[in-house]
Amino acid sequence: MMLPICVRAIRYSKRIYSQRHISNVATSSQIDVELTSLIDNLIDSGVENSKTNNKTSKKSASVRRIQAANTIDLLKQVCKKFERPLNIETSVALLGRFSSLSFESNNVDETAKWLQSNLLPELSSSLIRDNVSIEDVLVSLTSLISLGLANGPLYDGLLMSLTSRLSSSLSTVPISLLIRLAAAVRTHNVQLPDEIEKLLTDSIQLKTSEVESTGDAISLLINVKLSQTWLETVLEKIKELLPLMSTGELVSLLANLAARGRRRLDILPLIAAAFQANPNLPTVFNSFI
Repeated sequence: MMLPICVRAIRYSKRIYSQRHISNVATSSQIDVELTSLIDNLIDSGVENSKTNNKTSKKSASVRRIQAANTIDLLKQVCKKFERPLNIETSVALLGRFSSLSFESNNVDETAKWLQSNLLPELSSSLIRDNVSIEDVLVSLTSLISLGLANGPLYDGLLMSLTSRLSSSLSTVPISLLIRLAAAVRTHNVQLPDEIEKLLTDSIQLKTSEVESTGDAISLLINVKLSQTWLETVLEKIKELLPLMSTGELVSLLANLAARGRRRLDILPLIAAAFQANPNLPTVFNSFI
């Protein structure tokens, strides 16, 4: 019987691993955690993408208050205290924080219902505007999809903004935001209109060379439908990033290659070497070695 691709990769590296165990192949839930964490990180960084008339210090203080709320109830209280109308940065931060906290508390459905009744109309007024950056459009769409709110005026308006502006702004859009949106779409089984799905896919393909993080590389491999030529390009990028990958990312890579029936001898020894160099490597299929 043919051994699994990951076992053959390890044997290719002279059977150097023993007394270890791998159990952390990426799941949909793990992808969800990564998505919400990435949304929080983007908001936490204080990146100002939109044109607003408020002072930087005031905007940063608002974001800090949002991020300091560690429960849905606290975040609702913070939300009620903000001056109206909400500015763009505050709106994006609120949406992202509600998304992450609702997932952490396993309370997505109830949070989504509250947002629909209490906040989405306000967010629509803030975010469906010409001066909202394409970056904020992408982050907001990802948050809405993660909340199960892939419908309604705000979602539809953001999709229209994406359609009309992504191509003209593509050179400045971080590839990470595009990949995160694609991951949210796949994880939550959202059906984008054909035109928008093609626009998103084509945009990611055009910017594949800009992938710099291991997480983005693995997410691209897992969550985007790749042509054969594009797959080869992605695998070349992954080869560059192999030394930086965590054990979980390496296992996810092997699992994806196995699912694709890939037998690339040029990448298998590199993956095995990356495993060997990882100081936190657990047991690796010791029953096969």
